[in-house]
Amino acid sequence: MRIERNSIYVELDENGTILNLNSTLQDCPINTQDFIGKNWFDTFIEVSDREKVLVVFRGLFEEKTQKWKTYKNDIKCEDRYRLIDFTNEIVMRNGQKILCSDGIEHIYNN
Repeated sequence: MRIERNSIYVELDENGTILNLNSTLQDCPINTQDFIGKNWFDTFIEVSDREKVLVVFRGLFEEKTQKWKTYKNDIKCEDRYRLIDFTNEIVMRNGQKILCSDGIEHIYNN
């Protein structure tokens, strides 16, 4: 697991339940323990983006595609949105498939 400034790491089960979460996103306080056991999509993905992100999620779990091994999408952080470049990997843990997503935030300088 790699955590650096402006990054987020999440592990999800096949239902999208958050099993592990670490965040160092700047100006985006996330008390990670408050989110363990909650649904990632309900908590961090905007309703208008949810179906598109779920297609990627299902494709990874069904091992039908490598197309989205890396994927960019917004996440909700309080009243803001953050564009994150995720690198995704499916691992087996105790006989269960787990999605490990390591994300780096896009930082725009004006």
